[in-house]
Amino acid sequence: RFFAGGYNFLKAFLLRLLTNCLVKFLEEFFLDFLGDYCIALMEDSKVSIEGGSYYVPYKLDGTNYTLWAKCLEMHIKGKYLWGFIRGTSIPPTLKLTKIENGIEKQLDGVERQNAMNEYYKKLDDWEAKNSRIKEWIYGSIEPRIAQNLMYYEKASEVWEYLKGMFTQKDMAR
Repeated sequence: RFFAGGYNFLKAFLLRLLTNCLVKFLEEFFLDFLGDYCIALMEDSKVSIEGGSYYVPYKLDGTNYTLWAKCLEMHIKGKYLWGFIRGTSIPPTLKLTKIENGIEKQLDGVERQNAMNEYYKKLDDWEAKNSRIKEWIYGSIEPRIAQNLMYYEKASEVWEYLKGMFTQKDMAR
């Protein structure tokens, strides 16, 4: 009896192990394949960014949206900045009130100044990251396309505009 229960446990364990290994292999294979494909398409297209560079496999020209988007997505996710595209990394908000004994009160003096300093520090950080992503996008698309993007403030807005503009065209090919 003990052996039969052990056998079922071992069978379930091996099945789970094989499933996990297969999933991991497929994920790595496709990421490696797509990453290698992106790298193989590199020309002299290096977008210089303060503190480093991003190699753009090729510029978005209106006919290659899907592959362009996937290559740039991998780069942005690799920098842990995908929330800016997803729209979940949002600018901070300034809060100049506090709750004291169940009553909301305005901050004053040093507390107010500290709250403002903290807010501007967070805002500067958010704006720098958002701008970096927009720089990667602008540097990896044809100038005629970039002209349409100058009024968007958030990287997520730029991404959604391009997605809406080129997804249907790219799928038709």
